[in-house]
Amino acid sequence: MGSNVKGYDGNDSGVKVGQSNPGNKGQCKSNESPAHAIEDKVWKPDRLTVARALKDGDPSKPGPKYFVFNPMVSPVTGLTHYIVLLDLPSSAWSVKPGLINGLFSCQAKAMKYDLPAWQTSFKEISIRKVNHGGNEYKRTKKGRTVNKMFYTLSLTSAELPMLNQIILSSIQKFERLFHKDSDIGFSCLTYLKVNAPGIVDYYKQSKPTDVEVENTLNAQLVSTFKGVRHVSYGISFDRYLMDYDIKEFLTSIGITSWEDMKDDLSKVYKYYPSITLTPWDAIQMVPYDE
Repeated sequence: MGSNVKGYDGNDSGVKVGQSNPGNKGQCKSNESPAHAIEDKVWKPDRLTVARALKDGDPSKPGPKYFVFNPMVSPVTGLTHYIVLLDLPSSAWSVKPGLINGLFSCQAKAMKYDLPAWQTSFKEISIRKVNHGGNEYKRTKKGRTVNKMFYTLSLTSAELPMLNQIILSSIQKFERLFHKDSDIGFSCLTYLKVNAPGIVDYYKQSKPTDVEVENTLNAQLVSTFKGVRHVSYGISFDRYLMDYDIKEFLTSIGITSWEDMKDDLSKVYKYYPSITLTPWDAIQMVPYDE
């Protein structure tokens, strides 16, 4: 069964790391209840550091990839935080943080459950040019930064033994937003009308009606998750994140200097201590237009 979350109004609450979050603006416009409250299957990997296929799928299709970063413990709350970075096929180009945060917010309102923090934690970052390399953005041939989306899971000590199940559950809940019966095309078009009207105009050059655009978007997004899903664990932060984004995340969980995490620096920078870290107070955001 899929989820019917037609009520999302398209307001974008997704932000890049380093920008303030204006809050969850997406609102539900109907009380239609999503119908995918399915119990998650328990999955236990043999080794956390190995990429795993978690479900059967069409091997001819490029499936979604999920990269689970090394855990970081907040010195303030004691919670253990896991970043889950998404690498989605090109067919999911229209999936943005604002859309996902809005859909989950709408779903929670319709189903009358308390919204878990991770479901509105989706953000976008411009990734590092070379894995574990210099502090430079990866760019397209046209010079645009290459962006990826991620969300954050925050676990208590009591939840840590269920880490694998919790990660799989979060992935499944994300993917169910794109079930064949979810009418994701409607929500995506609504989002694009508010946040990227030029893209809607492009579609309407060949598909003049909203229904035709919705059907096209729906087919693209549903097909995205028909491929084999892979999850990789034990990812160092500097595989993807720029120095400033690393600092912003660490600051958000209460870490205020490299000295606060001497024993964990190799979890952040893969080749530490063989590399020299930029002093904490000297880390600045690299402009996107450089």
